[in-house]
Amino acid sequence: MSEAYEPASCGLSDPAKVMQTSQHIRRSEWRSGVAGFSLIEMVVTLAILVIVIMAALTLLDTGNRVTRSQTDIADLQNNQRVAQQEMVRMLGLAGLGGLSEGIDPATGGDSTAGVFPSGLAVAVANNVASMTRIAGPTTPLVAEGTDILTVRGVFSTPVYFIEPQQTLTLSGNGEATVVLQQAPEIGVTQNLEPLRQELIEALAAQPEARPEAIIVRDRFNPGAFAVFELDPATTVAGAVGDSSLTVGLILSSDDTNQTYADEYGRMALGTSLLQGSGGTLVNLPEGGISVQLPRVIGTLGLLEEYRFYVRQEWDVAGDTSSRPKPTLSRARFYPGTGDLHPDDSIDVSDGVLDLQIAIGVDLPPVDGRVADGFNAQGLAVSLDQDEVLYNHPDDDDGQTPIPGSRDWAVLDAQVVFARISTVVQAARPDRNFPGRDLGVIEDHDLSNSIFNSQTNMKVRKRHLQTIVKLRNLS
Repeated sequence: MSEAYEPASCGLSDPAKVMQTSQHIRRSEWRSGVAGFSLIEMVVTLAILVIVIMAALTLLDTGNRVTRSQTDIADLQNNQRVAQQEMVRMLGLAGLGGLSEGIDPATGGDSTAGVFPSGLAVAVANNVASMTRIAGPTTPLVAEGTDILTVRGVFSTPVYFIEPQQTLTLSGNGEATVVLQQAPEIGVTQNLEPLRQELIEALAAQPEARPEAIIVRDRFNPGAFAVFELDPATTVAGAVGDSSLTVGLILSSDDTNQTYADEYGRMALGTSLLQGSGGTLVNLPEGGISVQLPRVIGTLGLLEEYRFYVRQEWDVAGDTSSRPKPTLSRARFYPGTGDLHPDDSIDVSDGVLDLQIAIGVDLPPVDGRVADGFNAQGLAVSLDQDEVLYNHPDDDDGQTPIPGSRDWAVLDAQVVFARISTVVQAARPDRNFPGRDLGVIEDHDLSNSIFNSQTNMKVRKRHLQTIVKLRNLS
């Protein structure tokens, strides 16, 4: 019989030790057979990683630049909209209440106020000179070369109708009172509160402030109007909710000051009255002014004046070497006096570097159309047919601004529209914006302006033009 096999014959007497030895041999074989990353593999991996990171950063930077530019464009569009919105509204209302665009200078004495284009309802100070201020020596500077737009009319209150049976009795100094009813017999319900609030504020400002201006219009003759001062002594504003209020009127309260009668006495000489429809002639001994008034006052309103202008400012206040930072502003004046009103002088829109106003005039022979003698590139097309004032650098309001052009100061010209042009710049430069030179905007040549300098070339700019029909004057 053969002998049985025993593990001890292999030198391993314990089966457990045999198993451990076998596992140790296998682990050693595995370690010796596995290699690490080579240098080439590491370089390739790092290169791919860098490419991925750079692509992500490029995408992120592109997104940031697009977001930045879109934000600037949105700000530009918003500033343009805000800048023109209020001017468009007020130009549409200019003359409301009966104010005309101008009068016959032959009947108005020596003053040039009211002679087109320094009109009564709409006036333009064209391309103002350096160091021009909006009013007195302490008031803001107006940006050189920009325009000042002046509008007058009834803006803050409605135009109120007066009872048909109410008569206007003038005293020796041209004083009268008018009672406004919330529900007059003509059947129109009137909201007296806007005027009441204005009267309360005006009375509270007395005697330091100048009286407000009140415009009245003839019931039967729309061409006849007059401008009075508000008489604080006879005005009764009443309380909120009252069904009536009393407006005191006076033609001249103090001959030592410039009064509305001095400035607007000529305004009462409406063309229809001059043609023989009659009227009441009041002689004022204090001022020596004769004004022809409406026979029957049919409407009444608070006359206001606003001037839109580009206020000159800089990034660093007072430092003219820093980047210009102009702002479109609006100032309220006592109509026709040049005196600032204590209310409503505000900044309208930031970044407006230019404001230009062109006026479309239907010159004789009046045909209901306005011809523009210059094309969009500023090239003359037909000077002898040009009916747009301030639409070219050589254009002005003289008798013959350009050989063959038109005479603007004619008595029977019809003012049709105002064309607003604004140029707005972004609040910050954009290094990736290519930029382009500003050229001619209406009659303002910006080719050599500071806004075409290297520093300002990288700032986004946008030009917007809007035409507003002067419906109360046409």
